[in-house]
Amino acid sequence: RKFYINIGFNLTLTDFSDRLLVDRAHNLEIFGQEISIETNYRHTTVRSVEEAQIFAQTIGFPEHGLVVMPSLSTKNPNEIVKGIISEAQLLTVVTEALRRSPTIHLETDMRALYNPTRMNVIAKATNNLVTAIQSTCPNCAYPGFEPVEYQPGLPCALCHFPTALTRVAIHHCQHCGFRQENLFPDGIEAADPAQCPYCNP
Repeated sequence: RKFYINIGFNLTLTDFSDRLLVDRAHNLEIFGQEISIETNYRHTTVRSVEEAQIFAQTIGFPEHGLVVMPSLSTKNPNEIVKGIISEAQLLTVVTEALRRSPTIHLETDMRALYNPTRMNVIAKATNNLVTAIQSTCPNCAYPGFEPVEYQPGLPCALCHFPTALTRVAIHHCQHCGFRQENLFPDGIEAADPAQCPYCNP
């Protein structure tokens, strides 16, 4: 069986990573994804080696790598140095860059091999993909029986008024089309009254 795994991510103040397994022989696509607010993405402009060292400490250097370039808008790949993971390399690159420009741009290297924080998010997305593969349809036993829709309406614990929190997750099989509603997918049968539009308008 041939399959392909696609890796994608979007870097903002949150870290989003997804995994896609494509089984072309069986016309099957299974997703695993992770959205995390745990990210060390930072960037700054510095005027000295000392400022660069201070910034490096804030992002977990040298365990997390750095990128140095003349400015944020730099496009020429020859002017961008990535994968800086040692103090000596940082000093050399920053010193040389500051000889050519009074200010330079530093940012976190968000490539996974230079960023353990991103590695953790990718690992979670991969684990979620494995879980999705192991989740089989109760009707035909095909893998990837995962939620495709979430419906609100979890009742308030105090007044029982429906809230915006999830009450039902609807699972769907890509192979046979079987659908199943699962009540209380988050393991919670009543919402905190603080989440209730009636108790806490």
